[in-house]
Amino acid sequence: MTTKRAGSPYDLCNFVFADGRGCCMPSIPSLNGYCRSHGTVLKSRPPAESNEDLLQEIDLFNVNSNSAALMDTLGANAGESLNTLMRDIYNGESVIVRFGNGSAGTPAASYSSVAEAINLNDIRFTVNALNRNSAMKFTPAGFGSQNIGTSPIRQSYYGICHVDVEEEIRALTGFIPVEQYGGYTETEPGEFGAVGGVRWCSTEIAPIISDGSTESAVATTYHGTSSILHDVYSTFIYGREAVGSIGLGENHAKEIYMMYDRVPTVELIYHKPGSSGIADPYNEVGSLTWKSWFAGKRLNENWIGKIQTLSKKY
Repeated sequence: MTTKRAGSPYDLCNFVFADGRGCCMPSIPSLNGYCRSHGTVLKSRPPAESNEDLLQEIDLFNVNSNSAALMDTLGANAGESLNTLMRDIYNGESVIVRFGNGSAGTPAASYSSVAEAINLNDIRFTVNALNRNSAMKFTPAGFGSQNIGTSPIRQSYYGICHVDVEEEIRALTGFIPVEQYGGYTETEPGEFGAVGGVRWCSTEIAPIISDGSTESAVATTYHGTSSILHDVYSTFIYGREAVGSIGLGENHAKEIYMMYDRVPTVELIYHKPGSSGIADPYNEVGSLTWKSWFAGKRLNENWIGKIQTLSKKY
């Protein structure tokens, strides 16, 4: 069997057993990338000449509710920070690019000429390009259930768009909201529906080129600063194994780990007031920190598509 992922069998069968039988020797390329440490530190200390002396003493002997709340906030901050780093990995210049329609109603030559919001032809173009490149889909076909109000969905890639673009996608013909299939198949965080062979997730950190389009349009119709300056939104459609990263994981670090233990990617660190020795002689300074290693890479740029369009104001 010949596929575009493995190449021709004649290219791989370069080894022959003694009895004449041939076999395939797979070629696994080495991928290099930078792995860096990232984190956020919150330092807590009562302000000078404040009226918080009593509260400070209470916190020394009781559970500090502020620290508990900040711990949750740090977890969210870690997730958004790593998502932002991964967004920049997706947003490569050499991936498949589809510019939305220009003023003539046909695809523009560059993002500066985009004049319309996302449409079904943009999605069809990108999905077809991934199909032609033998990209692997994330999810199998779903055939609905016996529950009232469910809908079948086709085999799908995943798409990520800005929350502004989500409203345009919801209005496309054939859109199926997640509530019509989420009861019988697993969904992803932020997933809101499916259309065009893509299951869609939205996020507020998707890339935007501020005032990137200079096509004339009604100023109140699209996001931007004037009638000729409009924000350009990047929307991604991708297949399985198109990108890779050190995963966020599901748990925070919470114990001492030995060599070769599987350590959660994100570590939350809490130092209580009084744990800094002579650096904190009055036992007043504490810190909350998250720390993580991150590396991301586009593994196959032929399996990632980027659509650049405008977005309407509602």
